[in-house]
Amino acid sequence: MIKGPADQQKGRAAVQVDPSLPITYKQEDWLTEYLIQRAETGLHLEYKSSSALGARYERSQIARDVSAFANADGGRIIYGVSNDQARPGIIEGIDAGQFSADWLAAVVNTEIMPPIRGVSITAVALGGGLFVYVVDVPRASADAPHMASDHKYYRRHGRSNIPMHDYEVRNALRLRKPHLDLWFSWDEFPSLDGGPPAPYIGCFVENLSDEPALYTRIHVELDQRILAEAPVIDFGTPKQSSRVDALGHKWSSWALTRFMVTPSHLPLFSGQEWLIFHLPLSRASVKTFEIAFEIACPGFSDAFGGTVLVAGPDINPMCEQRPSLFR
Repeated sequence: MIKGPADQQKGRAAVQVDPSLPITYKQEDWLTEYLIQRAETGLHLEYKSSSALGARYERSQIARDVSAFANADGGRIIYGVSNDQARPGIIEGIDAGQFSADWLAAVVNTEIMPPIRGVSITAVALGGGLFVYVVDVPRASADAPHMASDHKYYRRHGRSNIPMHDYEVRNALRLRKPHLDLWFSWDEFPSLDGGPPAPYIGCFVENLSDEPALYTRIHVELDQRILAEAPVIDFGTPKQSSRVDALGHKWSSWALTRFMVTPSHLPLFSGQEWLIFHLPLSRASVKTFEIAFEIACPGFSDAFGGTVLVAGPDINPMCEQRPSLFR
């Protein structure tokens, strides 16, 4: 939960905000240095006066503005600065007691579908509870097109936001691609024979986009030193292999390959996590081990190989090259 200064002063309940939409607080001199350039509005920039957030349909208008940039080449929207013949005019500011940065973040997160990943908000303090909100929108991604809350699609065109034609929406939908994330768990389970908990390594895949993945190939190679035994899996036969790390050292691995193909397997839908395997770990003390994987489906591929540091039995291993590898 992110709470702005005005919210803290007035004791207002802050809105729960998706952590993927960060809010950064800056002082007025940051904005002054930017506006002194008097950049002209256009494909990547727009100034909005404070009245833009006070209009009757402000939520839907914000959705149209932000989604239009996201359906084009991205850009920046500055709320709280008037537009003076396509140049920055008066720095009016917005009363955070009425429209906080949290409120604006919640509007962007909830009024646009699918949500836009990578949007950020900079709240510039002017004093007296007034702020200017700078919204940075990434260029069109694999999730585009994004629909505004009026159930229409918009795109940025010059200095205007215009509705997209039917063929533009269809083309954008055809370009949508899955975005898969592969990660590992490091945990313990009660032993069936009453002994100490048994350590396991798990492998999971998640689709981060709204586009389902119909044909997916997952190939994982695990350092043989960390496994208690030859892997037993239900999707093929593990193979012994060897790889060379970045320093030229050779290491032996168990290679496991899984195909998740529709219709014999359900598609990988948005937000779903699938368990690929769960294997017992060796109890031998290992300080580091190697791991590598390749994951691919039409329109997407990712590959990784690196060294993992074992911090302790109850702590997730750490991988400097990819910190989110173990969760």
